[in-house]
Amino acid sequence: MNRPFIAIAYNPKSGSYRRDRLERLAAAYNAAGYDAHLIDSYAPDFTDRVLGAAQLCVSGGDGTLRDVIARIQDAEIIPPVTMFPGGTINLVAREAGYPPDIDAFVTRTTGRDAGQMRRHFHAFAGRAAMLVCLSAGPDSMAVDIVSENLKRRIGRFAYAAAFARLLLRWPRHAMQVRTDTGEYPCEAAFVLKGRYFAGSWMIDRTADMTQRHFNLLLLPTARRRDYLRLIVAVAVHPVFASRKWLRLQSCTATITGPESIPVQVDGDIACYLPVDVRISDKSIDFI
Repeated sequence: MNRPFIAIAYNPKSGSYRRDRLERLAAAYNAAGYDAHLIDSYAPDFTDRVLGAAQLCVSGGDGTLRDVIARIQDAEIIPPVTMFPGGTINLVAREAGYPPDIDAFVTRTTGRDAGQMRRHFHAFAGRAAMLVCLSAGPDSMAVDIVSENLKRRIGRFAYAAAFARLLLRWPRHAMQVRTDTGEYPCEAAFVLKGRYFAGSWMIDRTADMTQRHFNLLLLPTARRRDYLRLIVAVAVHPVFASRKWLRLQSCTATITGPESIPVQVDGDIACYLPVDVRISDKSIDFI
């Protein structure tokens, strides 16, 4: 009797890549009655190899998951997806409730909850898939100067170190954001497809990967004190948010401004302004 096939996708160039952990994950799936195969996400025949799977398990961080989804996006039938968290932030895994423990993860994705699908509606920022969040402004400029060596050593705290460096020479730039409802000036823009941002922070608690739109937060001014207020509103209570901040919902957004401004997508720099953001025509089922 043929056993269900599970494709475990991974990026060998990722800073979180650990072959021994991947092999333990595959062994746990095999012990649960599945036929697990490890597949390099950059293999030329990657799409052909994973599309017949009962499940596509992406092992790694949000960047690896984003790259995989971009590669399989045009397939007629996409297998249900899971994410075994192995990156720095793991925003998708946090919202979907995927545990980092191998045995707990396999139980979560093959047990009685395996039939309970969550339909995720992701977006695209230019050609890059956007699963959870996007930003342009001081936040994205901090991400742009994050040290990869420091990121491997101290994880998410490398972003805080980069932000501290930015405080010495604080950047401010005028931008324009055009959405389904109008055009708005700002100095910082956040596009929120999921609930979490930069870890356990929630800039907008109503953002949801299962909704067919994204939320936006636009800051008319992005001074140091504006960002301090944003941090307090996110970390302490939304009551500290400014009434001048603009919150919107849209299915499309075009952000324009100086071409030197990087665009952060799910924790990585994906492009530079201008950028068009749109909800994908396709959804993906997550277990």
